[in-house]
Amino acid sequence: MHLLWALLISWALHILLLLYGPDLPGWIAALEYLGAWALVVRLQDNRRQQLHRSSDKVVDLHQYRADKEKKTKPQPNWVTLFRSNDFAEVGLLTSLLDSKGIETQVANRHSSALLPNLGGLPMEILVRPEAFASAQKVAQDFTQNTSES
Repeated sequence: MHLLWALLISWALHILLLLYGPDLPGWIAALEYLGAWALVVRLQDNRRQQLHRSSDKVVDLHQYRADKEKKTKPQPNWVTLFRSNDFAEVGLLTSLLDSKGIETQVANRHSSALLPNLGGLPMEILVRPEAFASAQKVAQDFTQNTSES
């Protein structure tokens, strides 16, 4: 309803401006432009709200980034299971652990990629403390199989 009133007032002021032109005081023209601006802003807000309500594909970007940061940032209650500079080895072991249902995180992935020949920044596979025993068994089997071949 407010939108309809704003539209009517804007049209009325526009008609006054067209009829009387330069004889009208400048504040009426400014008021007409202000009304048009308010109308456009209101229409844009309504459109945004309709899109947000109608689409399940609209994602809150701030919440998405916060969730992603929680998933990728190593938490203090994780235990280091394996260290290596070899991307393939870390990727294979991570995939193997994930297939066994063991949650993993890889720390220092980017630092190790920037300086691959330095042994001081190896990538670390982190697991939860409660899954450490089963993850350690999987990692031992993996290292035995890779050292044999």
